[in-house]
Formats: sequence, structure tokens, C-alpha cells
Amino acid sequence: MKQYGDQLIHQEDADMYGDYMTGKHKGPTGKKMNLKGMRCKDKKGK
Repeated sequence: MKQYGDQLIHQEDADMYGDYMTGKHKGPTGKKMNLKGMRCKDKKGK
């Protein structure tokens, strides 16, 4: 993931050792996640 403004954009996949995968079998890159809509799972007080 790489942050651009208030969004995270999926760049590439890595395996459990942190090595980037070539010829990956997972979904496509470029998925955008809006940071404003995210909430902390362990947020206290609410």
C-alpha cells in the first residue's frame, strides 16, 4: 500500500517473507481505500 493524500492504493503483493510476488495469483493492483471511512478497531471510549 502507498498513501496518496487521504487514500491508500494497493501497489503489489508480498509473500509471508516480504518478497514481492511475480506472476501473482491474487486480485489486481490499484484498489483504492479511503482513509476517512476507516475506524480503529480497538478505539477506546466509544
